[in-house]
Amino acid sequence: MFPLIAEPDRYIACELPFGSDAEALAHWLAVFSAQFQNVAIHAAEVAGGDDEALRKADSARIKLQAFLDRLARQPALARDLTLLDIDAVRDQAFREAGIHDPHLLVKKRENEAALPLLPDLLQAVDQLDMPQRLEFLAGGIFAGNMFDLGVTDTIEMFKRGEFSFESARKHIPPRPWHVDDLDDFIRDWLERGWKKAVVFVDNAGTDIVLGMMPATRELLRAGTDVVLTANSEPSLNDITHAELLELLGEVRFMDPIIADALRTGQLKPVPSGNALPLIDLSKIDGELTRHAADADLLILEGMGRAVETNYNTRFTCDTVKVAMLKEPRVAAFAGGRLFDAVFRYEPADH
Repeated sequence: MFPLIAEPDRYIACELPFGSDAEALAHWLAVFSAQFQNVAIHAAEVAGGDDEALRKADSARIKLQAFLDRLARQPALARDLTLLDIDAVRDQAFREAGIHDPHLLVKKRENEAALPLLPDLLQAVDQLDMPQRLEFLAGGIFAGNMFDLGVTDTIEMFKRGEFSFESARKHIPPRPWHVDDLDDFIRDWLERGWKKAVVFVDNAGTDIVLGMMPATRELLRAGTDVVLTANSEPSLNDITHAELLELLGEVRFMDPIIADALRTGQLKPVPSGNALPLIDLSKIDGELTRHAADADLLILEGMGRAVETNYNTRFTCDTVKVAMLKEPRVAAFAGGRLFDAVFRYEPADH
């Protein structure tokens, strides 16, 4: 159990309706079926792109589609399921087909494309004064978080080649955002700051490199210790802990702040224990539990960790839940519209 949950006995990871009514179930079954077609394409590439690779990917697709079809025929079976369960079935289908990480090559390409842009971005950040710098960094998190191969609308944008960091910035709605607590967050940053932050990151590519890396660097510059935590196992295009270590190994040569923080232990990458694009915080890695126990700031980044799961969870420390709402049902659950921005800051009682 994540040690910063305020009421662990009442913790519910995913409150988003899945099989509670026929309309919701039909929507999500269609979403997962369409998503799976795209995942299968990337899976075949990872497996080698030959006839055997296509056979492996197709066997996984057939297995998942049979599961979805059964839920459609017998909706009572879905009443106790959540999006976490369906994500787990999808990923298990690929693993049983011998494809451990369907998006491995996509993530690698996106990291390689984003990294050369980081030095100029950091230079632009450093030219800004507070509080404009923090608002710019928040906008960068939203822009980076647009890249998500688990969501139909952003999948189509990715296929059309519309995913540059600057083009993603143009999709960010103007302030005030749908949930906009940024001014309160900036006030607390400037007035008192934080000793230690636990930061849950989301996707590879622009999300981690151009969105979360500059924001993490700013926390480090303010003197905050940062525990940076990513998935232990792959799921969709979420970055894994192993990939994060490799990425930081390159970023440290681009920026002395991050390099010094890694050397001194001020920045500590830790596996989350998670293997899904959503997260159940009652099932995390023991190492993360130890490092998180004394944190006074928690940042949950991305729709899967901050909205689809944990949106209504209260924590014992100051908490930021930041995400773009990239799926219509998820947006409705959060009271917003497609591509609304959420920056939800929940201070703990001091």
